[in-house]
Amino acid sequence: MIFLVQDTNGNKFGCYFNTEIEKGKYDTWIPTDNKTFVFSLKSNKKIPGMMKFEMKSDVTFSYNLGTTSSSFLIDFGTTSWHEMYFYKKGCGSCHWDQSANYFNYH
Repeated sequence: MIFLVQDTNGNKFGCYFNTEIEKGKYDTWIPTDNKTFVFSLKSNKKIPGMMKFEMKSDVTFSYNLGTTSSSFLIDFGTTSWHEMYFYKKGCGSCHWDQSANYFNYH
């Protein structure tokens, strides 16, 4: 699954995970596999051009799908750190924290 967003500043970024979404699994953390990565297609400040960032080998990431009443569509990170947050339209702005604790940002 790939999630791609263009934020209000024109940045384009997203995440990929090779994990099947299970029907009815909402508002619960579902682990991803070691093929998970985040990417930038366009950055107005921090990242020079298109880049891919692989997850560090000692990290287990998960995703959490929002329910119909949640303000977010998907939360991507660990249960204690939210690397990317994809809000539903009109509910907030999507963000990417770019934490060096979880991904190999160089």
